Amino acid sequence: MVRAEYPGRALRSAAEWHGGAAAGERRRSRRYQLALDLRYMAVCQAVVRIGTGVTLDISGKSIRFWPDADLAPGTRVELSLGWPATHAGEPLRLLLYGSVLRSDARGAAALIERYSLLPQAGDGASGVAGEWDRIMQRYRGKLLKLGRGVNPRSKA
Repeated sequence: MVRAEYPGRALRSAAEWHGGAAAGERRRSRRYQLALDLRYMAVCQAVVRIGTGVTLDISGKSIRFWPDADLAPGTRVELSLGWPATHAGEPLRLLLYGSVLRSDARGAAALIERYSLLPQAGDGASGVAGEWDRIMQRYRGKLLKLGRGVNPRSKA
């Protein structure tokens, strides 16, 4: 068995490789607790809802967030959040595309199917919001089509 190297030592187990998951943890991706403001567009049965929320945690495959309204499982979502890193001194915006897996008292959880990391436009919140709105207008039709489709987790 080949062992991967991680900062100067060999990893000893699959749990260590997948972010040091605790015993009994079934997730394969490490979750990072981040509280970032976000905007979202949700499409369910051709109804479009635009709202705001706050991230609770994020991994490479899913995100848990607190939306300002209930989102039904299967709802197609696009999330836009200011990323806490910069590129060449410029702030970044993370766009996540996916579908809601569950929504309950612990927040909404969504499966991340695709993402884009883009430079933020403008000088502050109004510039970011304007850029996000332009992107949303461009992809609104595609997101509506996806919202009419079947559950992405079902085997069809």
